[in-house]
Amino acid sequence: MSFRRTIRKAPKKREQFPRDNTKLKVIEYLYFKEGATRNEISKNAKIKTQSDDNFKIILNEMVEIKWLTKMQTKDVTIYTAQKEGKEALDHVKDLIKKQHPLSKLSAFREIE
Repeated sequence: MSFRRTIRKAPKKREQFPRDNTKLKVIEYLYFKEGATRNEISKNAKIKTQSDDNFKIILNEMVEIKWLTKMQTKDVTIYTAQKEGKEALDHVKDLIKKQHPLSKLSAFREIE
């Protein structure tokens, strides 16, 4: 008698966007907004599978490079887009519009 083993496939990992793509999506979401909380940004900017801790680190990096400002109130932290971040996004959108070879990088995925 022979037994047949069933091989289980490992569950697919959810795709994570590159950090730069996440940064661009944050700026894209905040471009015309007066500000938003970390939770609002992660839900509405269509950012996939970023743990809250990793996302917090990314937002802090964006504050350090002056793409965002962070305003702390008693209960929440509000993030707003800065001129440098908006200019970076404008340059990326220009590359995509002109179909520049760099626009094929995964960092520019789903940027409209």
